[in-house]
Amino acid sequence: MLERLSWKRLLTELLLVCLPAVLLGLLFGGLPWWLLLSVLTVLLWHFHNLMRLSHWLWLDRTMTPPAGRASWEPLFYGLYQMQLRNRRRRRELGNLIKRFRSGAESLPDAVILTTEEGTIFWCNGLAQQHLGLRWPEDNGQNILNLLRYPEFSRYLRQRDFDKPLTLVLNNKLHMEFRVMPYSEGQWLLVARDVTQMHQLEGGAPQLLCQRQP
Repeated sequence: MLERLSWKRLLTELLLVCLPAVLLGLLFGGLPWWLLLSVLTVLLWHFHNLMRLSHWLWLDRTMTPPAGRASWEPLFYGLYQMQLRNRRRRRELGNLIKRFRSGAESLPDAVILTTEEGTIFWCNGLAQQHLGLRWPEDNGQNILNLLRYPEFSRYLRQRDFDKPLTLVLNNKLHMEFRVMPYSEGQWLLVARDVTQMHQLEGGAPQLLCQRQP
């Protein structure tokens, strides 16, 4: 089993490279030149592996790194293991997102995910049906530009979400909006159709606004 690179391993490899130079220098003389040649050989070998690593990171589309030897073997192997971990995490995150979206589609409410600035990056089918959003056409759009209700704009900008906001859409549909920060810099907007409840209560003052084309 490979272990991480250590100073002990590097020094051992350096001694193994310099040992033949020392023996040749003792036999034939010119010890400094033999040592210089061995050090230059090691540098060229490391430069060669650096170029291989650069080629793999920037140009090679395969996941498997080039085969390494000596001190480069644990480095290439560590990069390969990191690639595997990242791919596994991306797969798990993708599955989590799929489960979240599947669950959000089954909710009886309209669900919209936005940034704190109001930029939409996902909505479910009921948000398209009740609020007139279009997906994926509205991806990246600001929700304040799509739902042009003064009370709604004021509600988001004040950022006081302790109480829900009820609006009447198209002069007939009562929607109750709730905003919940669920991640750093992101909001979860939930809109529920409470039309029947308001009809049973005898109606409520209407805020008549429609989305501009």
